[in-house]
Amino acid sequence: MDVAIETNEEDHEKPPVNQTVVVRVPVKHANLGIRSPA
Repeated sequence: MDVAIETNEEDHEKPPVNQTVVVRVPVKHANLGIRSPA
């Protein structure tokens, strides 16, 4: 049973990591857009 819980924890940690990468990409584009007009 302990092993099953550990596997579930790893799966939950994977989705958050992917979301962080996607958010980082749009944030960089927004910074470039603000720098252009400035």
